[in-house]
Amino acid sequence: MKLAVLSDIHGNWPALQAVVADIDAWQPDQVLVNGDIVNDGPSSPACWAYIAGRQATDGWHVLRGNHEEYVAGWLAPEPSVLRPGPAYDLTRISRWTFDQLNGGRVGRPAGALGMDRPRRYNMGRHARHTAGHSRRHLSLHDR
Repeated sequence: MKLAVLSDIHGNWPALQAVVADIDAWQPDQVLVNGDIVNDGPSSPACWAYIAGRQATDGWHVLRGNHEEYVAGWLAPEPSVLRPGPAYDLTRISRWTFDQLNGGRVGRPAGALGMDRPRRYNMGRHARHTAGHSRRHLSLHDR
């Protein structure tokens, strides 16, 4: 079985196009998009729409990343993503991405890949920091 794993796109449309061309040429049996489709880069709406389309038409498996969580956090009546200090830039970027995705071009970002459901019901998350450690691990089911 051939498995392609793609992650950390961060709104980089040209890079996504190049990687997808390689994936399509390789013809894997399964494709896993391991989160962080959006945020930081200039083309989050295009990347989001493309990955959502491949999920719908080709059965790509998609895990949400921490950056999808940051962006979806703006759906809450009182967003919990507001951060003071050095994390302020991350807050500003996630708000900019949220506004891009909700500008009438793509629709609600949280609903498209299931991020609007409570965490315990989601398919999974791409990675999380373990307490006090910098190592990351893939979690297929939130606990």
